Amino acid sequence: MDAALEQNLQATVKKVSHFQQAQGSSYGDFARKQMNESIAEILLKIDEQLKSVQEKAKESSDSVPKLRSDLMKLRPLYDDMRAKKKNTEAAKERAKKAAQATEKAEKKVELLKIKNPSSPDCQKAQDEYDRAIKQKQADATAAEEREALLVTETKEYKKQVFQVILQALAQFASAKQSSSAAMSPFGEEISELAGTIPPYTDQSIEVLEKQVEELRNEPVD
Repeated sequence: MDAALEQNLQATVKKVSHFQQAQGSSYGDFARKQMNESIAEILLKIDEQLKSVQEKAKESSDSVPKLRSDLMKLRPLYDDMRAKKKNTEAAKERAKKAAQATEKAEKKVELLKIKNPSSPDCQKAQDEYDRAIKQKQADATAAEEREALLVTETKEYKKQVFQVILQALAQFASAKQSSSAAMSPFGEEISELAGTIPPYTDQSIEVLEKQVEELRNEPVD
C-alpha cells in the first residue's frame, strides 16, 4: 500500500509541476505580446483565473500525503497485533516445553521406583515430577487464556484497521470533492472569458490574398 501511495504522490507532484510550467511566466508573456489589446486583456484575465486554479490544484495534491500520513496509523496497530501473536506463540511454546519436561520427570520417577522406591533419589525425582505437573498445568492454562484473548484482540484489531482506513479514505474523498467544487467557478469564468475573444484578423494575410488574386488575374503572355 505504501508503495502505491508513493507512486501516486510522485505522479501528483509531476502533474502539478507540469501545470506550473505550462501556466507559468510563458503564458503571461504570450498574453502581453498580443498585438490586439482586447485579446491581450482577455488572456491576462484568464491568466489570473488559471493562477487560482493552480492554487486549488496544489491544495488538492496535498490530500495525497495527508492520506499517506493517516494510513501510517495502521503501523502501530500492526506492530501491536504482531507482538500479541508473538506472545501467544511464546505461551504455547512454554506449555509444550512444560509438557515435555513433565513427561521426562515422570519417566525418571518410574525408573527410580523400579530400582528403589524408598531411596532419596526417588523421592527427589518425585518432588521434581510434582512441581513439573503444577508448572505444566499453569503453562497450559496460560496458553489457553492467551489464545482465547487473541481471538478477541484479533476482532478488535480488524475493527480498528477498518476504522482507520475508512476515515482516511473519507477525508481524502472529501478533500478531493471540495477541491473539485472550488475549481468549477474558475472553469466557468475561463470559459466565459474565452468566449469573448474576438476573431483573429491579420492585415498582412488580407494583403497577401489580394496580391495572389491580382497575380491570377494577370494575362499570361
